[in-house]
Amino acid sequence: MPSNIRIFLLPLLSLACNGSGEDSGEGDTFSPDSIVSVNDAQNYSYIGDLILSSTETAEGVDLTFDWSNVENDLQCHGMDASTEVDNVALMVFPNLTQEEVAIELSNDSMQQRDLGAYISYENTNEATSANLTDLTFFGTDPEILGEYTEGSGTWMLLLATGTTPGVGSRIIHFIEPKSSSENTEVNLPDGCGMLDFEANLADKDSTPISKEGPWLLDWSDLTTDGRGNEFSHTSVDGIMVGRYESLTPSDLETQFLDLEYIADELWTMELTGGSTADLSDLSGDTPFTDFSGEGTWILALRCSLCSNPAPLFLTTLVPE
Repeated sequence: MPSNIRIFLLPLLSLACNGSGEDSGEGDTFSPDSIVSVNDAQNYSYIGDLILSSTETAEGVDLTFDWSNVENDLQCHGMDASTEVDNVALMVFPNLTQEEVAIELSNDSMQQRDLGAYISYENTNEATSANLTDLTFFGTDPEILGEYTEGSGTWMLLLATGTTPGVGSRIIHFIEPKSSSENTEVNLPDGCGMLDFEANLADKDSTPISKEGPWLLDWSDLTTDGRGNEFSHTSVDGIMVGRYESLTPSDLETQFLDLEYIADELWTMELTGGSTADLSDLSGDTPFTDFSGEGTWILALRCSLCSNPAPLFLTTLVPE
């Protein structure tokens, strides 16, 4: 199956997130009956691949990158090509093929040592195109034309919302320098079709929770994330709780990329580390008071800066 949920790829200098290590909740103020402990059996799972296209170009020339025809991002969500592309980045992976790069990004297994170079262009004028020589290494001219040659590695373009390297990625596309090519134009493709996935939520254990608070969420027992990788406790920097009045867990599996968009009610919380959190601190468009609403409830632990911030943990809640 093709790729992973909510892909915002490749933080440049830190391919793993780091938390502060401080607890987010005060465990000694909660009775044992108020502690909501979650475990691996309650966590969703998913598999996927990235399907990325490629454009052959001339080598060693000033290419033009044009994204004016992009209407949707990787998640097939609509985007404005002129106002939502804040950063254009180009990366080279000297020792990886295109297939290997796509697999490592999909599996969240990319290592900093795999990256040979990174240059970028900050789009402050709502432009829909840029030249290769517009891209710099944080303001320094990298003299990239001499490096962009056939056989130099796998080159990948990334369009992002926001300017933090690797965060907010919307479009990904490979470019290939070829000595036999005279092409100097790269028209970036629409994002729909780059990404597919298979999520499993309905077959997992649900998490019982009291309708009325207080609630201290405790995820210290988690050992694996939704991809089956070792759970990174220091990577958790947010919680999301959603209520879906007319959708079942099976329905949510098929609309997994849209969980934040299709919720009838949604609440979130930022964290600074630790493995507990007081759910009464959730906030949203409406105040969070209890779990009494009808429908399917979900809770997710998220990492906003991870190379693939699909939820590290996601479970259905059963209020009782």
